[in-house]
Amino acid sequence: MADPIPQQSSPIERTVNPNGDGDDPLAKLHRMSRTAGLGTQEYVAINVAAVLALLLGIASALALVWNLLLIIPLAGVVCGIVALYQIGDSNGTQSGRGIAWSGIALSVLVAAVVGGRVLLDNLQTRSDRAAVVSAVDNFGKKLIASDFKGAYDEIGPRMQQRVPFSEFEGQMQARYKHPAHGKITSFNSTGLVNIETDPETGKQYAQTQAVIALEHGKADPAAMLLIIENGRWVVESFDWFPQRPQAAPMQPGAAQ
Repeated sequence: MADPIPQQSSPIERTVNPNGDGDDPLAKLHRMSRTAGLGTQEYVAINVAAVLALLLGIASALALVWNLLLIIPLAGVVCGIVALYQIGDSNGTQSGRGIAWSGIALSVLVAAVVGGRVLLDNLQTRSDRAAVVSAVDNFGKKLIASDFKGAYDEIGPRMQQRVPFSEFEGQMQARYKHPAHGKITSFNSTGLVNIETDPETGKQYAQTQAVIALEHGKADPAAMLLIIENGRWVVESFDWFPQRPQAAPMQPGAAQ
């Protein structure tokens, strides 16, 4: 019996056979198409605004030194928000979302610290100004009532050393008896108070002005300087009792 004639696959069968090896280029191309690109990775750019937000967040620490630099953390927050929007609209072509959030967090943290400090300072200054106005009004009320001893107690120790009570009382009585002066009918602070700190002693002092209405004379504005002593504001200087200028040292050989 003759051997059977081996059947040969047609060209079409070799072409559509996905596992065929042979020399069919279409089969090889089919196998390559299923694995193409698996070993490659496209480059994703880091968003520039995100990097800028992080740099501004780090630079925000400068605002802790100077309050006017608070604009730096504000700019950092804006750049971070812009970066998040740009990354979200990039269809995966940009990265840096974590960088943007880090910049925003640093900026917000510094802004909160500086803002809280400024708020506390303003509240403290407002409280001190109210205390200064109250001290001036108390001093004036006692002068209006001719309570010279009570008014003298509202004076600081340095002014008391410069102006003894006898001198203070004598001058006030003389003013009250003078026909062009008379008694004080009102004594109030203008409400404008400038508070500063002495860099050498660290003590706070306040400058203000009182408007004094007199029984016989015109209203007399008087500049006042107050300072904190033992936790309360006291009068340090008053126009009616100016500080005496120190005597210049005598030169050698000058006439005695």
